Amino acid sequence: MDAEPRSPAMPGRARRAAVLLVAVLLPGLALAHSPAPPAGPDDVSAAVARVEGTAEAHTRALGWIEGQQDRSQGYAVTFDEAYGVDHVGPVAGRVADVGDLAPVPPPAPVRVAFDRSYDEGHAGPLSGTWAGVDPLAYVVEVAARDGGAPSRHPLEPDGSWTTAPAAAPPGGAWVARLTRTADGAVVATAESPGPPVDGVAVHVFSRTDIDNLQAVVPLRRDGTFRAPLARRGVKIARLVRTGDDRILNSSEWTGAPGIRGLPRSFQIPRDDPDYGYSGDETRRSGYRLEQRSFVYDAAVASLALTAAGRHDRAADILERLAALQGADGALAFSYDVFLGREADRYVRSGALAWVGTAAVEYELATGDRRFRPLAQGLARYLLGRQVTRENGFAADDPRYGSVRGGEGRYGPGYEYIPEEIAWVSTEHNIDAYFFLRDLGYVLGDARLAEAAQAVKRSLLTNHWDAERERFDQGVGDTARALDLVSWGGLFLRAIGRDDLARRQIAHLGEFVPPRAPVALSADPETYNRTYTTSEPIGGYQPYAGSPGTYDDPPATVWGEGTWGAILLRLRLGLEAGHEITDMLRLQAADARGGLLQVTAGRRSPPYEFHVWPALGGTAWAAIVLGGSEVLWRTDGWAGQAVTRHPGPTLGTSAHGSMAALPDRPDPPPRTVATPLRRPVVTSPRRPGTSGPRRGVLSRPRWVVATRRSRALRRPRLPAPPRRAPPSPSRPAGR
Repeated sequence: MDAEPRSPAMPGRARRAAVLLVAVLLPGLALAHSPAPPAGPDDVSAAVARVEGTAEAHTRALGWIEGQQDRSQGYAVTFDEAYGVDHVGPVAGRVADVGDLAPVPPPAPVRVAFDRSYDEGHAGPLSGTWAGVDPLAYVVEVAARDGGAPSRHPLEPDGSWTTAPAAAPPGGAWVARLTRTADGAVVATAESPGPPVDGVAVHVFSRTDIDNLQAVVPLRRDGTFRAPLARRGVKIARLVRTGDDRILNSSEWTGAPGIRGLPRSFQIPRDDPDYGYSGDETRRSGYRLEQRSFVYDAAVASLALTAAGRHDRAADILERLAALQGADGALAFSYDVFLGREADRYVRSGALAWVGTAAVEYELATGDRRFRPLAQGLARYLLGRQVTRENGFAADDPRYGSVRGGEGRYGPGYEYIPEEIAWVSTEHNIDAYFFLRDLGYVLGDARLAEAAQAVKRSLLTNHWDAERERFDQGVGDTARALDLVSWGGLFLRAIGRDDLARRQIAHLGEFVPPRAPVALSADPETYNRTYTTSEPIGGYQPYAGSPGTYDDPPATVWGEGTWGAILLRLRLGLEAGHEITDMLRLQAADARGGLLQVTAGRRSPPYEFHVWPALGGTAWAAIVLGGSEVLWRTDGWAGQAVTRHPGPTLGTSAHGSMAALPDRPDPPPRTVATPLRRPVVTSPRRPGTSGPRRGVLSRPRWVVATRRSRALRRPRLPAPPRRAPPSPSRPAGR
């Protein structure tokens, strides 16, 4: 497997003799043309440290990740009291963060105010506060807003006033005036109810078998709302943006205890069109990206925290995931961090492998074995989806040895279709290889080690494009995504094929967009009213043009993917200082320290990239900046036996391989009559769109298509496995 590609014109023995002769006679020439030795962990750390600002950026990235573990939510909606199911009558409540909806000017030095919003129907006394005057020289005059004689009330020394014991003047709306007694001059006024917040309203429901709308009422600038009547049922209040009916928050979430430690995947500005959710009660928990945690993101965050020695925080993530794990070992693709539940059974193998790697690395770093059951359950699920004879597949299956994509997909109308995913992803299988390899070592489990070797063999055989010397996106799927180059190169580097890993550097050139700064945009397609950079940013874009798949890929720098490419360069001993500097500038655009997902958004499917700080990219930054040794070590890293050319442990494949031994005859060409395609999903964005992430590099809005959230990607409809005979129409090794 580690042999150099051979020339068909020179037999292996003669070639080795020629190489030996050159090495003996021309040592200077041989050294001059030898590539730089690959970098070890210390070399990577030293290369990172040479770039100014990396230590501070690492600290800020870790702080941002920990902040995403907090259970905060914007615009929390609460009722003033616990209205029971049988309550029939008025209901009132409050919304937090109203200042983000309608900026509140700083309090004037001289002022008067009501202590709350008194709505129509109030019959008791009125009360409030005052400031900035001599209480002996002023009084508060209270009157109905539509006229009538005012009543006068003294200012209390503690800064309060009240009409008690007198009731409010009749009228349903009132005005309070701070009046100087000497001449009757009014120096400040206040009204109750206060003015409404433009652009939003509160929808009040009573839930029985369905959600019954009771009232649509204004949200006052003091954060209060009141509905005159709500009938029997569970009372729900939702803050709704009136321009597009998007729900910004609901009392349904406010009372939820939350899932401690599970980090939110995105920091979405509250004015963004995609903040909140839309849909009826059957999908009400599904859309909220601002409070969803994609398990791939959570796993990478755990790795970053483990590498930084913040083991308690890393354990918080793994504990939550272990609690959410199903009996079959699987995890959903994402979870709502307040409700925890998944809407449908949507599982992707690559995301599970990342969680498993995080659990293994935590044990290696701490000696704490409590997450072994989590990792063993994940491995059990993946082994059950490996294409092997033991699982009922023929040895000539073009996917033999690979792990299938998972379960569940969505149709064009976003209807959930519960089916096995037949497509096998290169990214998923790179993830699975490292996880199964390392868990097999930790447990001393030969079956896991053999399964990892089968995955490796399939990657080098069924997923490899020998003609172009790069990985396909999946078996029979030639689309070009950045991770196939960067992660593929890291895989090749780890198994000892530095020669082929270096050739991936040339492929990175296919993913270089024009340098550009992060700019503000009000266009819904590229919306960004929050983040900017003064200097242009360079890096790598997520896709290269692939007819029929990525026909018009966005020319935007993708932060997470660029960090993966940086790590490949560093591990190969190559310079990456300019790329690191650009990523530090991209991170600096967020005052909290999160790495923006992209430099320019592309909201429409199949891409769905946004200018938001994203957990996956920030965690990758933290790993490369401060502890990349936790990620995908070289084979044999702990003295394990290294299988240079995997033998037929789980079945002999007839497919061609790039890793053929030097003197082995070339394998026969192989083809798939109708290529297996990756799964496609429609995501419920408006509703019915998708976005970038892993598996296809994009995920639907609230359940991502294949592996994670990256941006959000949409899996394609898988064709059934084919048992096609070999055909000369497809080059060997594909």
